Amino acid sequence: MLARPNSKMNVPNPLGEQSPVSEIKKTSLNYILNPPSTMATTGFKPKVYIHLIRHGQSQHNYSAIQYSKDQNYDPKNADKSERARCKSVRDPGLTTHGINEAIDLRHRFPYMDKITHILTSPLRRTLQTMFLGFEPAIKRGINPIALDILRETGFGPNHFGSDLPSLLAEFGELGESVITTEIEPGWEIPQVVRSPIEISRRRNLVLSRLRELSNLAKMSESELNQAKKDFEELDPDTRSPFNMWLMKYDFPRLREGKDVHIAVVTHGNFLKWMTFGEGVLFDNAEFRTFMFKGEEEGGPDPKADQSLHLVEMKESKDRPEAWLCEADLVEKLRMREEWSGRGGC
Repeated sequence: MLARPNSKMNVPNPLGEQSPVSEIKKTSLNYILNPPSTMATTGFKPKVYIHLIRHGQSQHNYSAIQYSKDQNYDPKNADKSERARCKSVRDPGLTTHGINEAIDLRHRFPYMDKITHILTSPLRRTLQTMFLGFEPAIKRGINPIALDILRETGFGPNHFGSDLPSLLAEFGELGESVITTEIEPGWEIPQVVRSPIEISRRRNLVLSRLRELSNLAKMSESELNQAKKDFEELDPDTRSPFNMWLMKYDFPRLREGKDVHIAVVTHGNFLKWMTFGEGVLFDNAEFRTFMFKGEEEGGPDPKADQSLHLVEMKESKDRPEAWLCEADLVEKLRMREEWSGRGGC
């Protein structure tokens, strides 16, 4: 694990006239933008928790690979040719250490039985992390949604994708559970040169979808049916693209007294943009928990603020770092397996 900088990343905040929020408010259904009050009558207001997860150590993460082998590793002494070789691998997968990290994530993620939605980048390393880390939630019936707008920010072989049907076939039944209808044709190789404007656009699309997904999840069955009816009656030319993708799926309804928990598996640099450069860098297989600004405990009524800014929860900030060197991680997994074999939890 590399040293974590305390300084904030200078990420432009383009939320304004060109923000998707403005477009959403012009074209979206009132049902989506204004969370319904049905649950408020019961005295319970669902909270929306967004768990951001970075993929496990990948074959292109040269410095992380070296550090997991030698905690005294100094990036200044990096083998430039070896680093270049790592970066040249197309759609790299997880290393053995990364696989162990993802398996460990499954056991240390405390909200597994509460997950209501999973969104993932369609690159190999994020899919592997998602399948290994969130297998219990998937087998419980949560269908992951692959979004190419969650891909990494770079432009190079290690950021190029693979043929998705073929890639998912490698994961058997788990691969069949993934919803891929949101993947744009030709997504495998980015068509737009990396730029702050393009990355900001993708970031805002992701946050807008998270916002509307959380609002939809809080609807009662009757409210959702009415929203779908009104949506179908709209002129197709006036339908918001931000709502269309949600209306296509039958997401599980929340049981009374339950909160929304959305897991988002993506990449290190894109995570910096999603959090507007706040805080520190994500380690491999690290997860952090956020809420939308205005919805954190003690904040204003969610109806009054549909902000796209994320605020990290205190318990997330205080969570111990999970990173371990290879030897420690393998030993930790061995002890867990031994304990499970004795009937432990």
